[in-house]
Amino acid sequence: MSDNASAVTCRACAREWVTIEEFVQDEEIKTEGFLPDFARPEQSSFLLRHVTDTCKAMMQLKARLFSHLRSGPTYDQLLLLSDTCEGKCLDYRNLEPCGAKCAMAWTRDVLQCLRTHTLLYEKSASASAS
Repeated sequence: MSDNASAVTCRACAREWVTIEEFVQDEEIKTEGFLPDFARPEQSSFLLRHVTDTCKAMMQLKARLFSHLRSGPTYDQLLLLSDTCEGKCLDYRNLEPCGAKCAMAWTRDVLQCLRTHTLLYEKSASASAS
């Protein structure tokens, strides 16, 4: 990437976001879904829509682009289908936070940043307890 390259560009309307932070905070970006890669969480994808009067483009961006936004601990163990798995990653439309201490947890935290257009997602006591 050159010094003047954009972090993200909408392929439909050519809108450019210079940094990931600028992209996350843009209210015109709507979170539509999440496609997990359980073997490689950083390869999971966020489904995002650029919504303006003239653009309704869907974008699929890899989680690795947002990995610096992760907050809290990271976990090595995948809890998919275990007793502690909340199953939220199994439904691409489920955008809710997850309280499982799983290898996918950081991707769910980043998902909350995208949904709320904030750069730091703080898990509430209720989200951690569920």
